[in-house]
Amino acid sequence: MFLLYEYDIFWTFLIISSLIPILAFFISGILAPIRKGPEKLSSYESGIEPMGDAWLQFRIRYYMFALVFVVFDVETIFLYPWAMSFDVLGVSDLVHPTRTRHGHPAFLCSINLYVTIESEDIRHNVNIPPQSFLLVQNDQYVESEQVIAEIRTNIKWKGTHSAIVASIGFLIIWICYFGVNLLGIGLHSYGSFTFN
Repeated sequence: MFLLYEYDIFWTFLIISSLIPILAFFISGILAPIRKGPEKLSSYESGIEPMGDAWLQFRIRYYMFALVFVVFDVETIFLYPWAMSFDVLGVSDLVHPTRTRHGHPAFLCSINLYVTIESEDIRHNVNIPPQSFLLVQNDQYVESEQVIAEIRTNIKWKGTHSAIVASIGFLIIWICYFGVNLLGIGLHSYGSFTFN
């Protein structure tokens, strides 16, 4: 169909999904034409004569609730495939997302883990001992010895469920924006984080 024959299904889906709303607007315009007039353009409140101006200004809090809802929806979109992939790969018992004592997102390793971290021009092969943190920040690798020396502790889960969910959501956003990927399928063209 197209030059990139591997993407035929994608292009077909894109074209059809673009045509459906255009056709819906076109058909509704034919079946129900808009006839403007002074009566039609006046404000309407359940058949009652409107009092005052129809335009009112909402407080910023109204929009903040909507934005927070959208942010958590987007977090859920990123969280679901990540959780499903970990279950399929069987790595969920090896690495747990958590935070350092300074609040930075990190991964807690449960057993000895051999990890390869690739950035634009550097490749690190590291053996991470159990109960240690792996921290990758701004697409730069922090030596595991530094992280282990600074933060090696016994992790005790204290806190509420919402704090854990919020930290996991923050971790997902952090992974997406800074190009760290646990599955080796790059979200960005740089930076991958794979298990060997």
